This record gives sequence, C-alpha cells and structure tokens, in this order.
Amino acid sequence: MEWFDKLSASWVKANPHEDYSVLPPLVRIARISLLMESFQKEAVRPFDLAPSDYGVLAALRRSGSPYRLAPSELYGVLERSSGGMTKMLKRLEGLALIERSPSPEDGRSSLIQLTKKGQNLEKEVFTAYLSRSRDLLGDLSKSELREIDAVLEKLLSQFEKYFYR
Repeated sequence: MEWFDKLSASWVKANPHEDYSVLPPLVRIARISLLMESFQKEAVRPFDLAPSDYGVLAALRRSGSPYRLAPSELYGVLERSSGGMTKMLKRLEGLALIERSPSPEDGRSSLIQLTKKGQNLEKEVFTAYLSRSRDLLGDLSKSELREIDAVLEKLLSQFEKYFYR
C-alpha cells in the first residue's frame, strides 16, 4: 500500500488544511474496480468468453427454467445498450450457447434462451469462478466476510442514493 501512502501524503502537502477523509474509500474502490475487472477476465478467459458474455449466460440461468428472457429484460438486468447487447447475443448464438425463438405472446419479438451447451458452460464457468473467489478471499474468516459485505452494502447504498435520486 506504499502507493496509497504516497498519494495521501501528496493530498496533505498540496492542501494541508483540507479534510480528505472521504477520498481514501473512493480511491480504494477505484483500485478494487480495476483489479476486479482483471479478476473477472482471467476467470472466464479459459472458456473463451468475456465477462459480459458470461453475464448474459448467468442472467438467463438465474431466470430459472426454461432459462429464457426477452432481449429487453436482458438489457435491464445487465444494464447494457441494445446495440451492445445485440453484438453479444450474436456472438453467443454463433457459439451455440443461446438461441432465439419467437415470443408466444408477440410473434414480432423473440426470446433468448440458453441451449443445453450454454447451460453446461454456465455451470462450469460459475464453478470455476466460485473456486477462484475462494482462492482470492480464502484468508478471510466468515465473520470478516460478513463485516466487509455489510460495509460494502452501506457504501453501495450511498452510491445508489446519489445516482438514482
């Protein structure tokens, strides 16, 4: 954490009378965000997926049997633009991990469904991700994990209040 100590010292040196107490958590979150992105990429790389690809597979899996959602539901769950989602869906369809079918309620729209291959791959990736997560956080006790989670829940709430007023 030497980099963080140097950063903190530079804040104080630049403006010694300023209260910087709100910055350390935000700087740490920014750093964790970068590392988390790398962690996720490494976790799905052996499966020839991007984290966003896996996000689609996982969202469909979490929807429950028959693992099917309308594209608009996927946009909402994954907070992606329709253009970005269309590109991901085409890639996953090309890999035979999802398939499109006409909506029974509205023949003009389609539903996105996990194929059997997609279901199996999602389970495999999830198992690998869970294992890597245990490796990453395995030195923390269950009590420490609950404590960290509670603090992060409060912090997330602050962000959501700020952005979704």
